[in-house]
Amino acid sequence: GLIHLRDGANLQYVTGVSFVFSIYGDLLQRHNLKVKCDCQEFDASTILNFAKQQMDYILGANPLGRSYMVGFGNNPPTQAHHRGASIPLSEANMDINCGMSFARWFNKNSPNPNELTGAILGGPDKQDKFSDLRWTSIYTEPCTYVNSLAVAGLAKLTCHK
Repeated sequence: GLIHLRDGANLQYVTGVSFVFSIYGDLLQRHNLKVKCDCQEFDASTILNFAKQQMDYILGANPLGRSYMVGFGNNPPTQAHHRGASIPLSEANMDINCGMSFARWFNKNSPNPNELTGAILGGPDKQDKFSDLRWTSIYTEPCTYVNSLAVAGLAKLTCHK
């Protein structure tokens, strides 16, 4: 299953663990070592497989069979909680204030007019529920601290078989 530490951008922990485990697994493999936790030993392939499983979960290998990356995989999110993605380009030169953006675009239940292709959102809650509505930011917020760690982990894991 998915690591779950808290609702609200939980995927920051998942991508962080995946990144750290991919580096640690690589070091264990390079030096032919194992890690002992309590009374269990884990080899490099176990650590790397866990890191990969967490990223696979984000990309669609999960109970909902959906991706949490915008524009990728099966049933990806379409309503990222992101002002630039929510406001149509045709209206970008208008004088827009915060109240107006809430009234005209934030609470609109339709896909964002500007797709944030590749952005990983906050992700599901501990019951694997996910609400793809831009006003449910605990699920749909695209955060730099989620995505930067995902890029690092994915780059490393592309070499893992």
